[in-house]
Amino acid sequence: MTSDRESIFRRQALEHHRRGRGPGDPVRLSPLWTTWAFWSLLASLAIVVAASLLVTLGEDFEGVTVVLEDGRSVVAFFPTTDSGDFEVGDEMTIRLPGAASPMRVPIESIGAVVEPGSRTGLPPHVASVVAVQTQPSIPVYGDLPSDGVAGLDAGLTGTAVVRVEDRLLFEVVPAVKDLFASDG
Repeated sequence: MTSDRESIFRRQALEHHRRGRGPGDPVRLSPLWTTWAFWSLLASLAIVVAASLLVTLGEDFEGVTVVLEDGRSVVAFFPTTDSGDFEVGDEMTIRLPGAASPMRVPIESIGAVVEPGSRTGLPPHVASVVAVQTQPSIPVYGDLPSDGVAGLDAGLTGTAVVRVEDRLLFEVVPAVKDLFASDG
């Protein structure tokens, strides 16, 4: 009976099996390596998905600001391409030379578009800022906080930044956004 069982295998097959793997044999991956790779890939994917849902990116607009005659108010000029996204009540961060730190100033009003080089209706120190602008801008007015304006001269120029919106990372990256978009 033993001879019957051995006879079902060819002699060449038994010799090949005794020799072990040779050239042309398929690559055999160890189960431990594939398990490690699978869980690493899955963890990486989970981290990317979590980051895209938790990380926010702010949309900031930057402009030039000028202290007005009263020394307590400012006007900031933002390019018109940025103007549709902010409104009265939003906060500007103003940086002026001589001020101890950046100041948070609420937007009190938003003016009409000012063309580059226009001086119509603007005080001279403000008109000189507009004269060097290369594109139309929107004037945005605000009152400086009382604790940050000691000794600021009218006409002092600095920068203004308005953070309009914080958006999640997946909303900003088009490829990821398309994954979550509905067809309807």
